[in-house]
Amino acid sequence: SNEARQRDKAQLTRDSLQTELLAVRNECSGLRSSVFNLGNRIRVLEVEKQQLIEELKEAEKRAFDIGDLLSTEHKRNGTLLEEISRLKLATGGTLSEADFTSVVKEIEKQFSEHYELELSQCRKEMEDYYRYAENELRRRDTLIADLSVDR
Repeated sequence: SNEARQRDKAQLTRDSLQTELLAVRNECSGLRSSVFNLGNRIRVLEVEKQQLIEELKEAEKRAFDIGDLLSTEHKRNGTLLEEISRLKLATGGTLSEADFTSVVKEIEKQFSEHYELELSQCRKEMEDYYRYAENELRRRDTLIADLSVDR
């Protein structure tokens, strides 16, 4: 009877340990799966981060190109103003001063409007892109924070 109780007790201990071992194995399997999934999510986030970096570099390059274009336009405007001054000197009295001044003012106005429009469009494009990039980075940071919490 004492021996039977000891066998029953040993069997209960074995069963309990077997149940615990099964639970630990299941937990390990779940953890492995979670680690695998988190690894995949991190890789996706890294790819997205690289894409954002490339997009930002491209936007920066476009901004420099647009800056160069605007600088060229500004120089061209200066050259045209010099030509207008030479024209003014060359025409002497054939155009009235008021007519000539009116033409010059209109040309200056058109160039100024063109320059301001180009500059405004460039600024808007850059602002839109930076807003997009900031939102994407916030989204990435949130996902990374979620990954940290999941662990």
